[in-house]
Amino acid sequence: MVAEVQSSNIIDDTSVIHQSIDLAEVGGGKETNPLWKSEIGNEEFSEALRQSLALHTLLSEKGGHYTLKASLLSVEQPFFGASFTVKTNVQYTLVDTKNQKTIFDKIIHAEYTAQFSDSFYGAKRLQLANEGAVKENISNFVTYLIEQSKNNPEFSRDGGLMISMVLN
Repeated sequence: MVAEVQSSNIIDDTSVIHQSIDLAEVGGGKETNPLWKSEIGNEEFSEALRQSLALHTLLSEKGGHYTLKASLLSVEQPFFGASFTVKTNVQYTLVDTKNQKTIFDKIIHAEYTAQFSDSFYGAKRLQLANEGAVKENISNFVTYLIEQSKNNPEFSRDGGLMISMVLN
């Protein structure tokens, strides 16, 4: 579920968000019941987000300038079908730790489809669709955050810009 680094979302050492984010709390997930259907657990979501931030050199190594909270607001899953499309909505909130000002509050939507050819077994296909949707969601978040840090001069360590919207 870790978002891979793309050429469009590489940041340099001088970026305001380079190694500046602490991951505070991650919520909204549900643990998988082995007798029912695959879910996205908080622990797995948190670890995927942490690893993605680290891979993109966003995760702070010692007391970041920003604190990130992520809440899995909704996960839409199919009950049956040849292909399974899972849709996720995650709210990401970034707070400036210096003045406790929210500078980024965004709901990001992502979806992923696991095809019948990915797995004959329906439960496995649902798991793949869940993991793919979370990976896409984290990737969308990271890409959007990096774009904002590059293109918006008000996104800085000295004040910040409040960003609040839904990305589809």
